[in-house]
Amino acid sequence: MISETEEPIDVAEVARSAVELFAERAQTKEIGLTAEIASALPTVRGDASRLRQILVNLLGNALKFTELGQISLRIAASDGQLVMTVTDTGVGVPADQLERIFERFEQAPGAASRFGGTGLGLAISRRLARQMGGDITVRSQVGEGSVFTVTLPGS
Repeated sequence: MISETEEPIDVAEVARSAVELFAERAQTKEIGLTAEIASALPTVRGDASRLRQILVNLLGNALKFTELGQISLRIAASDGQLVMTVTDTGVGVPADQLERIFERFEQAPGAASRFGGTGLGLAISRRLARQMGGDITVRSQVGEGSVFTVTLPGS
């Protein structure tokens, strides 16, 4: 199901505005925050506010769970799809918890007490991505960080 508002999205603008939200906090924590946006991206149709919410959730989590190092957002095209990747050098997620973190009210063990939150952001983000015809996947290693990849169909 495509979102209720199906219009071409200016992905680069949505991404820049999401990154801007976290620039000051990243600087305060002395964490690098970069965005690399390819010049040629497929046209994505949907609701820009939903795409922004996905990026805000992923970047916010990356900043919350990263104490040292770097967070990067990369946006590119691959096989006609839009691919957005948020990579961090944060605490990481144990392998046996990777799919559970996308369930409502679920967080990695110790995350709620140490970092706060409700465990809804990733569930909402995955639901929004799927409503737009895409998905979110994750790879992670404890102590090394995480890589969240959002794929959305291009037109």
